[in-house]
Amino acid sequence: MSSAERAKARLGEAALVDPKDEQGIRVVFSLVLVYALGWWMAGLWCAVATDQFLRSYLIYQRFKKGLWKRIKV
Repeated sequence: MSSAERAKARLGEAALVDPKDEQGIRVVFSLVLVYALGWWMAGLWCAVATDQFLRSYLIYQRFKKGLWKRIKV
C-alpha cells in the first residue's frame, strides 16, 4: 500500500461524518423551516446558521481527538 493510500485510509478513519451527507443537513433543515413551519427567509438563515454551527462542532471534535497528528505526509 502506498503512502498516499495509507493517508487516505487514515483520513477516512478520522472522519466523523460522511462528506456526501453534509449538504443533506442544510437542505432538509431548510425545507422543514421554510415550508413546514412557514419561516421563509428567517428559516433559511436559521438553517444556514445551524448547519455552520454543527459543522464547526464536528470539526472541533475531530481536532480534539488528535487523529490528524498521526498522519504522515
